[in-house]
Amino acid sequence: MLVRNQENAENTLVKLQEQNGKGTLEIGVLDLSNLSSVKQFADTYLQKHKSLDVLINNAGVSMPPASKTAEGYELQFGVNFLGHFALTGYLYPLLKATRDSRIVTISSNGYQNAVIDFDNLKSEVDYDPMREYRQSKLADLMFAVELHRIIIVKGDKVLSIAAQPGANKTELTRHLSPEVIAARIERLGEFMEPWQGGALSSLYMQQ
Repeated sequence: MLVRNQENAENTLVKLQEQNGKGTLEIGVLDLSNLSSVKQFADTYLQKHKSLDVLINNAGVSMPPASKTAEGYELQFGVNFLGHFALTGYLYPLLKATRDSRIVTISSNGYQNAVIDFDNLKSEVDYDPMREYRQSKLADLMFAVELHRIIIVKGDKVLSIAAQPGANKTELTRHLSPEVIAARIERLGEFMEPWQGGALSSLYMQQ
């Protein structure tokens, strides 16, 4: 379980352990808005582990105030796409070496109204939170599809899949105003609980 905040992660770990589930859970510190952090985590993971069955590229930010990554990219494009792109690349040798491994990249139906603006990836021109979010989700989908194509060409035994989790009641909506949330509910219906869309779509794609 990859986290940015160690304290919050440890609290979550306790709650999960109270469910008495099978298996073990390990916490890893990773900041997708900093590519050095991505590299550091990947190096640590590769040193400690000999296999990786499933990588779920699930972390994300949605429509925050104008912000940038450590490398100067617009935050949503940097976290939602570039960080996952780098993480997948660093871990791919281990995925390739693990039988029937899978990469699940979370996108969004918002990609349908998006284009990649290569002249504004660092907010050089202006910033529109919805536009940048949709762009990042289009990039995720393109990445998943193109990675699948490359895997097929190379003959690797890895599966690259994109998933759409739908609208969920998570902290991803913390930057949305009550008016925007109300309008979305009116148009699309009530937001799902995290275990419904947020978790099941990713887990289903592993079957």
